[in-house]
Amino acid sequence: MMDKVKGGRTNAMAGEYAAHDALDRMLAGTGLSAARDPATGAFVVSRMRPTGEVGPDPSPTPKP
Repeated sequence: MMDKVKGGRTNAMAGEYAAHDALDRMLAGTGLSAARDPATGAFVVSRMRPTGEVGPDPSPTPKP
């Protein structure tokens, strides 16, 4: 799991912030993002998909 963000660099932080605010500031402009797991409350950091990148078509039926 850590291989997905290995080598990523974050912004330095100083001061006191709520966890989600600190993560937003640390990850701003890094290509990384954080999301909270609703089941555990833990934050999961992952790489953001580059702008313009297209993934698989989510529709299961072929388009005419």
